[in-house]
Amino acid sequence: MGSLIGVGLLVPHRIARDLFYSAFLSVCKDVLTATKKRRPEAARKAMGSLLSKTRDFLEHKVLRGARASAKRSLDNVAAS
Repeated sequence: MGSLIGVGLLVPHRIARDLFYSAFLSVCKDVLTATKKRRPEAARKAMGSLLSKTRDFLEHKVLRGARASAKRSLDNVAAS
């Protein structure tokens, strides 16, 4: 479970380098705060939210971009 939490915190941290994605930081802070206060239910809920938002971001932004890039590559090969 610890490595899952680590990944859940690392991905948004890397994404948050761009100001557009700073919304992830507030959710990371919620996880950290609940953990520091030893509130497992609140930490679990915040972590669930963080993982859900991270998954949605990856599905909609990253995968969509990868698909578009792959399609352009295929189109370029077909045009050659």
